[in-house]
Amino acid sequence: MKKNINIYIKLAVLFLSLGFVVCLYLKDKKVSYNKSLYVVPTMFDDIKDNSVWCPTMQLVWNDVKTNLAKQDIKFVDNNSFAENLNKESFTDEMISDSYYYKTYGLRTISLKNEIEKSINKKFSQNSDILNEFKWYKDKSDAEKEEEYIFYSMLYRKFNFLSKFKKLENGSFNNSKDVSYFGVTNNKKSSAKEEITVLFYKDKDNFAISIDTKEKDKVIIYKNPVGNNFNEIYDNLKKNYKESETHDHLGANDKFKMPYLDFKVLKSYEELKNKSFMSKDNKEYIITDALQTINFKIDEAGGVVKSEAAIGTKAISSGNMESRTFYVDKTFALFLLEEGRDVPYFATKISDAKSFQ
Repeated sequence: MKKNINIYIKLAVLFLSLGFVVCLYLKDKKVSYNKSLYVVPTMFDDIKDNSVWCPTMQLVWNDVKTNLAKQDIKFVDNNSFAENLNKESFTDEMISDSYYYKTYGLRTISLKNEIEKSINKKFSQNSDILNEFKWYKDKSDAEKEEEYIFYSMLYRKFNFLSKFKKLENGSFNNSKDVSYFGVTNNKKSSAKEEITVLFYKDKDNFAISIDTKEKDKVIIYKNPVGNNFNEIYDNLKKNYKESETHDHLGANDKFKMPYLDFKVLKSYEELKNKSFMSKDNKEYIITDALQTINFKIDEAGGVVKSEAAIGTKAISSGNMESRTFYVDKTFALFLLEEGRDVPYFATKISDAKSFQ
């Protein structure tokens, strides 16, 4: 009996030790970010082959501009990011409240706790960036330094009306062994009927829209034309207006799309440590400007999550034939809320393999 008790004690110690190790691992585990995607703060900034945009940085910039600077935020040197952000091309009136959360205030632990509770309650999500900022325990210290933080999160999960099928791997531009989903049989299906053709010129020049249960639309534009997401989206709309038919995929039509799954972190060195004057002639400096964009799309649907935060501090003066809709070359993807004119997410992909 005594021997059995000793065995139980040893097992208990072993399990407790393993549990402690697991807890340490989870505590220290950090998000792995993809470094191949170029993040832009607005749809008007020039993009590269693999680029992504989400309006969270614009939302926090708007709050800095409205509530702190109370005028356009201008730096001593010319700054294209700041110039485009000052245009406020995306505001909170352009997206439903259920899609985002934002707030600002003195950089205190109490505000950090409030943000964490709010995003958990609204989205069941945790922050990936709040721990990157300095926080004051005492409000008086934050007031003394006049350190503020402006924060936003956008979170949206969408589900296709019909689940697509996982397809055989194939090529994408110059990459091989890329994972795909879609529908490629020569039969009518509900999945095909849920895809609207916005325009179709040939297999390498088309745009489609996929319906979702949430009424959002997933818009895919193959071989997009434009130097920035705004130009690409304008060209898409122009081709849509010039197209004579906007039908659904027919029995002979085929569609495939690469799986995407990426997380990116952008520290805006272009904005960091830049000073600006407020309308009441006070000088501030941007101490930090961070943005994350996580995106995933598969045969069932997808999800987008983005955070952005700006830290500031006061400083002293100073169609029947068979058509193929294979998204196997460079494409742009937008997410658009029903009834809205401006999308709330955009990405351009030239190397799908790197983001799977």
